[in-house]
Amino acid sequence: MFIIYGIRSKEHPVQYTHNVYCDNCGHTNHTAQAFTKYAHLFWIPFFITSRPILLTCDNCDHIMDKRELSKEDKKRVNQAFFTPLNTLPFFLGVGLLLLAAFLYHLDNQEIRQKELAMLDQPQVNDIYIADYSKLFNGIDFEGYNFGALKITSLQEDGISFAVSITSYRSDYGVERKLREGFPDPDSFVDDEILIPYDDVRKLYNSGTFSGIHREKADNP
Repeated sequence: MFIIYGIRSKEHPVQYTHNVYCDNCGHTNHTAQAFTKYAHLFWIPFFITSRPILLTCDNCDHIMDKRELSKEDKKRVNQAFFTPLNTLPFFLGVGLLLLAAFLYHLDNQEIRQKELAMLDQPQVNDIYIADYSKLFNGIDFEGYNFGALKITSLQEDGISFAVSITSYRSDYGVERKLREGFPDPDSFVDDEILIPYDDVRKLYNSGTFSGIHREKADNP
């Protein structure tokens, strides 16, 4: 995949100033040209890198850079060219990233609320994505630390889980396999583990359990 990025420049409409003195001849009439240079990714502007302005004396054609102006003149010329209305579009990429982050946060909040509800009312066949390196102390999984635990029964003193045989490098690997279909019984070892109800919630809050999935009931 190619990533297209770089710096581009946009020229603003020419304006005419009548109150900036020419360093060469002393006249005050200038033709001003302004540019906004901005960084882009796939042609989407992300932020402004600079805003040069050139002033050409209408009398002697002497050219002055904005940096040569006094503080007051520079402020006046900047205000003539650059306004909030023509500035905001150059931060479109940042705005899109913030929006995406906000939507991602909302989605995560919704998922968490659903998972908390499943914690409160666990059901047989619920699948918990687990970090085996945290759940089973002292065992080296050689980087394949994530797997699936399936509820097999709800006991008086805790939840009985079957542990998946296959483990993955990340919880995303488990998520991907779950999207392909819930594991069949042969996917789990014969021995089950019993975890007290309170400990299940603690393991979820600590991140040892990073996700909970429930198979959707078939429509009648």
